[in-house]
Amino acid sequence: MNRSEVAILLGLAATRDYRHIGDTDVLAWHQDLEDIEFEDAKLAVSLYYRENTDRIMPAHVRRIVRQIRTDQRRVTGQHEVRALPGRFETDDMDRQIRNERGGAAAREALAMVIKHLAQRSGQTAPLDQLREITPGPAWPTGDEVEGEVLP
Repeated sequence: MNRSEVAILLGLAATRDYRHIGDTDVLAWHQDLEDIEFEDAKLAVSLYYRENTDRIMPAHVRRIVRQIRTDQRRVTGQHEVRALPGRFETDDMDRQIRNERGGAAAREALAMVIKHLAQRSGQTAPLDQLREITPGPAWPTGDEVEGEVLP
């Protein structure tokens, strides 16, 4: 909500509770309600004064808007998370790309953590330790594996 909408909202409240509105009132209410939609806030003011005779405050508006949104979600049955396509839906062509990017980011982060832990402890990397204690044929190193396809 922008400042002019906040001024209108305060005007709606002032017609009901006879308050005087100044620039600082608009500024303060704007700081408290800038993330609220104007239409929701107008409805909240109207609903508030149907049941109350006390002055409305930004906390009242926020609480009523939250309740309005909850009621709307209950009626429509939609939530933001449910609006995303499921993993078995065919219309989500970018899912594989997002999964690959997420996996790559996770592997990169884990590699940095393992490297940092190995440097801190002054020991060899855990995978190298595993290679040393495991019997069997020699494990290929990263250099030996590049360019080859292992069976």
